[in-house]
Amino acid sequence: MKPTKICLLFLIIAFSGCKLYVNHKFHLERKFDFKDKASFLKYLKSKKIFDDNHILYVEADGYQNFINEKLQQDSSIVYQGCYLNDSVYINRSSLLNENTSCMGRIDLEIAANFKRTTIPDSLLIIGKSISSYHLKHLNDNTPFYMNPNKKINLLLVYAYSLGTYYDELYRKIMILTKENESIADTYLICVDPVYLLK
Repeated sequence: MKPTKICLLFLIIAFSGCKLYVNHKFHLERKFDFKDKASFLKYLKSKKIFDDNHILYVEADGYQNFINEKLQQDSSIVYQGCYLNDSVYINRSSLLNENTSCMGRIDLEIAANFKRTTIPDSLLIIGKSISSYHLKHLNDNTPFYMNPNKKINLLLVYAYSLGTYYDELYRKIMILTKENESIADTYLICVDPVYLLK
C-alpha cells in the first residue's frame, strides 16, 4: 500500500474514532424520547444544572419560529442573550460572535454583562419580543414573563441531543447568577419538542 493511502486511511480512522469517543463521552446525538413533561423535568433536576423553577420550553405555536429566528438565524447554540426586558437585549461581543459555541467565551460574555454598572444605548438591540414565542415553565405549564425586578434576565438554551457537553457551563452560570442575584435572573429554554409531551 502506498504511503499516501496509509496516511489517508490513518486520518479517516483517527477522525471517526475521535467523533465516536466524543459522542460516547458526552452522550451526544441522543434521541428525545421522554413519555411526559414530568419525566423530562425529573431528568433535568437529577442533573443539578438548573433550578427547576427557571426551566422553560417553547409552546407548539411558537416552536418553529423560535428555532428559525433565535437559533438558526443568529447561530446560537447555548447563549440566547442578556435581556433588559421582553424585547431589548445586550448586543453580543465580537469575541463571542467569532465562536458562539465556545464555553469560555460564553462564560466571559455573561460575567462581563453582569458586571456592567451601566449599559450604554449603543450596546442595546431591540428585537422580536420573547413573549411572542409562547415560552412556558416546565414545572407547571404557566406562561413565562421576565422578572421585572432584575436588571438582566439571562436566557440560555438546552438541547437533549447535546448530551452532557455544556453541563459544567450551566452549573458555572448558575453559581454566577447566585453571586449576582440582586441584578440578574437566569432561565434555561429547552428546545426539544417538549410541547408534544403530556
